[in-house]
Amino acid sequence: MNTAPKMKAVIEELAAKHSIDIYTPGATLRLEMKGFDQLRIDCLPNGCISVAHLFEAQGHKIPEPDVAFFVDAQRDWVPIDITQSAGYIACAKLSDDAKTIVRYDSQGQADLADFCEIWAQNLRDQGWLENAVKHQLPVNHRFDLGQVVATPGALDALEKTGQTPDEFISRHVSGDWGKLPPEDKQSNAEALDGSGRLVSAYHLNDGTKIWVISEWDRSRTTLLLPSEY
Repeated sequence: MNTAPKMKAVIEELAAKHSIDIYTPGATLRLEMKGFDQLRIDCLPNGCISVAHLFEAQGHKIPEPDVAFFVDAQRDWVPIDITQSAGYIACAKLSDDAKTIVRYDSQGQADLADFCEIWAQNLRDQGWLENAVKHQLPVNHRFDLGQVVATPGALDALEKTGQTPDEFISRHVSGDWGKLPPEDKQSNAEALDGSGRLVSAYHLNDGTKIWVISEWDRSRTTLLLPSEY
């Protein structure tokens, strides 16, 4: 299988510069640089590393591209899948315990590795090591929302009461978790570092209950009805 040593090197250097241990599951680094889409680096729960550019469309941050790297016992980086606007392509499959690669598409994986090495060189040439700064959250935001979406059921319920998603998204991102038991609020407090999902529960004016859920890696926030979970 083909590895991506250039990508490994540049991401490790960026993580070290910003005092992040990128090999700790839940670790995350968001970087910004004028003239370029935000760079997001995450250590996924299974130990893989995700590297993505995030472009903004209609107020949402969309990964383009987003590549996952399997990190083997020698800490070599093996690119295994990519998500782009054109869709998701998996070039390798991990074992159930995510400790080994059980099968892969040799040509597709090689092509993905070549793409990642070109991308890594672009990061160096663009000056990310010298000029990138950590992403700063907006005032009153306690975490990143990622891409914000709402289910059809939630949108229908909001329309019936004349309320908008913004009302509840604003409460959620400020740390007002709504009608949650104390133990769930404590779980949210512990998950603010990116180690878990963030969940809020609210009631609309007619009593309908809605949830707002931010994924552990803050890639997406969804407003939905409990029945749609």
